[in-house]
Amino acid sequence: MSERVCAKCGSTENLHEHHIIPRSIGGTDADGRILLCEKHHNILHFALPKFIFKFVPKEDQEACKKYLYKITKEVFGK
Repeated sequence: MSERVCAKCGSTENLHEHHIIPRSIGGTDADGRILLCEKHHNILHFALPKFIFKFVPKEDQEACKKYLYKITKEVFGK
C-alpha cells in the first residue's frame, strides 16, 4: 500500500486499512489489505456481514473466503 488514498474514491481523509479476507474468518495480512475511507469501509462491512459465516458449513468456508477476495478485488480494482 504505497498510496494513502481510498481505493474506491481516492479520498485522503478518515482512511481505514481493510483486510480483504477478514481476520475474524481466518484472513491474515498476507492475504492482502487495501485502504478505504470510512464511508467505503463501512459500506463494505455492511454489504458482506461477518455473521454469514455462522450459516456456511465449515467445509465451504474456504470457498467463501476465495469468493470474498475475488469480489473485493473486482469492486475495488486492486
